Parts: sequence; structure tokens; C-alpha cells
Amino acid sequence: MHYPSDPLQPGPIYFKTPRKCAIFGVCCEAIPRQVNFLIDENVLTGKGANSTISYVHFYFERHGLGETEAQVHADNCGAQNKNSAFIWYYLWHVLSGLHEEVHYNFLLPGYTKFSPDWCFGLLKQKTRKTFTSSLFDIARSVEESASVNVAELVGLHNGTVLILTYDWFTYLGNFFKKLPSIKSLYHFRFHRDLPGTVFL
Repeated sequence: MHYPSDPLQPGPIYFKTPRKCAIFGVCCEAIPRQVNFLIDENVLTGKGANSTISYVHFYFERHGLGETEAQVHADNCGAQNKNSAFIWYYLWHVLSGLHEEVHYNFLLPGYTKFSPDWCFGLLKQKTRKTFTSSLFDIARSVEESASVNVAELVGLHNGTVLILTYDWFTYLGNFFKKLPSIKSLYHFRFHRDLPGTVFL
């Protein structure tokens, strides 16, 4: 998203380049609720594996329901090298005792719409009609867009970081190896009784 924005803007905006706010969503279909991480450009560390794993890890820590088994569905991001890093993360996650079992599923080609897209659609409908001048206005729009949407600020305008991004790729790369032909695989399972094993 770009801000400031005004749905009734009569002409070009004053700012040559608006400020950017990236949005990353994690949806729990059981409740249902989607936590939307609002990432202001001054705390954005990129779209790579480290930032997305950090947000998913934060989600499990703060928004988890105490579940012992997790069914996770995600877009296939082979080009960005996220797949291997996420597999390593879920291996580590189970080894650390945070879940007993994790099922990690990539969406099949041609079937790439799932619940986060629905929540993002509700969010877009609201923000297109709302005057937005700050990060807090975006957070308010997210909360007001639907009962399923929740806003979680990653950082503030002044550079204060609220959710840390860790170097997961380097850390986990010391302990795990990449799976061959990962782009042709769609379903993975990790269980605490078989540590370090990936079922494909």
C-alpha cells in the first residue's frame, strides 16, 4: 500500500513518491482470523525468507491457540529460495517442541486462491474508500475492514522495530541441507518422533 492517500483526491498528490507499507498476512481458518503484518518501508528488510519466517514465528508465538499440530498452506516461492528455508524452519520448529507435527502444503498450479486472498480483498475494499495519512490509519482500516482482519505493526514511523527479523537462513543452513527437486514437491510433513526427517 502507498500512503498518504485520499479517495477524493482531485489531481496529482503533493508527494513525488508516496510512502510504502508492505502487508504480509497469516490466516487461521479455524477461528477465522487473519493477522496482517503492516511493514513500513523504514523497517522493511526485504521479501526474502528471513522476514517471512520471522512473521510466521511471531504469529505462532503470539496468536497461536496452543495447538500441537499445524496444517500450513502457502504459495510456492521457489524463485525466492523461501521453500528450503521454510522446510528448515518447520524441522527446527518440531525439533524445538513448539509443535508435535506440522503439515506444510504448497498450492497446486492453477489453484492459487485461498483464504488470505479473501481477507486481502476485504482489506482493499476498505482502504480504497478511506483517507489514509499514517501507518495508524492503515491499521485502523485493517481492523474496520472485517471482523476477520487484525492489524499487527512491525515497526513505527520513527524506525522503532516492534517485531524483530532474524537471520533464519544462515542459522538453519548450518544444520540442514536443501531438498533436491523441491519445485516438483507439494506436500511435506514433520513429526517430533522422527527428528530431522521430512516426509514428502
